[in-house]
Amino acid sequence: MAICSLSLTESSSISITENAARLLFLHNLDVVNAHLDLIEDGDNGSVTMLRMHVSPVEGTTVSDETFQVLVRELKRCKWLDTATQDLVFDRYPWLGVKRGEIITAIGSFMHPIMAKENSLVYSKAHILETITKERYIEHAAGIADLFLERFNPASELMPDEDFNARCNELKKAIDAEVEDATALALLHKMIEVVAHTLKTNIFMEDRYSLGLRLDPKIMGEDRELPFGIVFAHGRKFNAYHVRFRDISRGGLRLVTPPTSEQMALESAHQYDECYGLAFAQQLKNKDIPGE
Repeated sequence: MAICSLSLTESSSISITENAARLLFLHNLDVVNAHLDLIEDGDNGSVTMLRMHVSPVEGTTVSDETFQVLVRELKRCKWLDTATQDLVFDRYPWLGVKRGEIITAIGSFMHPIMAKENSLVYSKAHILETITKERYIEHAAGIADLFLERFNPASELMPDEDFNARCNELKKAIDAEVEDATALALLHKMIEVVAHTLKTNIFMEDRYSLGLRLDPKIMGEDRELPFGIVFAHGRKFNAYHVRFRDISRGGLRLVTPPTSEQMALESAHQYDECYGLAFAQQLKNKDIPGE
């Protein structure tokens, strides 16, 4: 049985112009002038068309490769979570969009796991605040780099020996430089999440959210393991897909908390609710011929 669960806050408009300008700044481009049109699209609402005349910042050049990266990021900027935007546009421009997405996604995914140990210490806000502190952001970025290298389709598959060696290097650096017990536990858990990630859509050009296919063992279950878990992280939402067989009948549970605070509380037990619904339905499969 498969159950998908979405958790969303209230919908709010995103300044497309602001996000585009931020991305251009990150790639050393100045906006000479801009023009925005709002075009009615019948029953679909409206389409926002933004045109910008840009030029490289004085003393810099923009390569074709950089421009292609910019084009892909501009297509996706409206789908970035606000936490990711804050991380890569305002706090650490050197981080880059992909690494920022990975860090905020893994931070969100760790919440229901770590909250079982201590719901106050490992609140959603505190997890993200801790792993993105200036003292620890380079370690988080290194973990994101490992994630990207492991799943980069343009390079050869990283052998398990090389991957494990990289994990050990990161752990040794973290142990040597991080004294705070909470930060230490979270950074180690981030590495564990990367190790238990089986597939991702991070390199797909036309994706919206960031998706992770995970080994269910990462959840630390003391109950029957699901067949598969998929986690998705995007603009103001997190989603889980849990199934107990390779091919399963499914359903969708949608949770729409009215505030970001309520969403943080809901996310602590979102996975458990999804697991419970999928497992209950799986038990019923014994009464269905062929199941």
